[in-house]
Amino acid sequence: MKLTDKFLKAVYDYLLIEQTALAPADIGMVFGSKYYSDHLAARAADLYHQGYFSKIVASGGVGTEQDGRYEAHFIKDLLVNT
Repeated sequence: MKLTDKFLKAVYDYLLIEQTALAPADIGMVFGSKYYSDHLAARAADLYHQGYFSKIVASGGVGTEQDGRYEAHFIKDLLVNT
């Protein structure tokens, strides 16, 4: 089954919980996104630096639009260099 861009956008919109009040957590989870991994990593880094969590887990196995690396690797590199 091929996941369409429309379906992936709907999942992304559902998982994006910016309107929910933030609270400290044990970990931050960054779900990979073929198109938005850089923005998601930047937001996770901001929240990390604000003290919301002390560890971040990055997921994703699809190549990013930015350079084709797996999403998790792309996110990890952005986080380490932020």
